[in-house]
Amino acid sequence: MTVPPNRNPASRYRLPQDVLDDQRLSAADKTRLLTEWALDLTDRSTATDEGMAAAPIDPVEKDVRLQDRIAAALATLADQAGDAAKPTE
Repeated sequence: MTVPPNRNPASRYRLPQDVLDDQRLSAADKTRLLTEWALDLTDRSTATDEGMAAAPIDPVEKDVRLQDRIAAALATLADQAGDAAKPTE
């Protein structure tokens, strides 16, 4: 399944783990979605810091936890890719 560009991952997935668990997605699609999600959070944080967007309820703690989960999901994908590249004995 190829992920359409410029799609908001948060509108389709509740948690980063849900992206990892989606068997319809390739590893590249999962990486693309998780990276886009992380960038969306960073952009929202920057806009809020600069007074360009209204702050959602408890944005800092929620977004930081979500960014941590996204980073962990991306690390899982990287580990899986590394394991796949290792020769089997």
